[in-house]
Order: sequence, then C-alpha cells, then structure tokens
Amino acid sequence: AFNAGGMSPLDEDQMRAVTGQGLIVSDKISGSALSNPNPYSTPFEFYRIGLDGELQLNLNVSK
Repeated sequence: AFNAGGMSPLDEDQMRAVTGQGLIVSDKISGSALSNPNPYSTPFEFYRIGLDGELQLNLNVSK
C-alpha cells in the first residue's frame, strides 16, 4: 500500500471519531458600498481574508 509521509487511510469508525474545523473566508468590498462612503473611500476596493491557522507571507504591495 502507498504511504505518503507516514499517513495511512482511516476506516469509517476512525473517521467518525475525528473532529475539526477549517476556515478560509474572503470577500471584496467596494468603497462606494460602505455604510457611510465618502470621496476618499469611493475609488478604493477593500479585500478581506480570514484564516484559521498560522501563515507566513512575503508580499510586495504597491498601494
């Protein structure tokens, strides 16, 4: 049988005993869709992401 990195398949009873949660949430909000838009927020779009875990990023952002 194939064993990738020490992992092994679970049978149905073992799977029922496992509990957990994974979460990735992302959305985009236009500046004009905010509850109180103003001339400074209107030309922008806001991006939001939520992750349930540890994350390391190496980013270059221009604006």
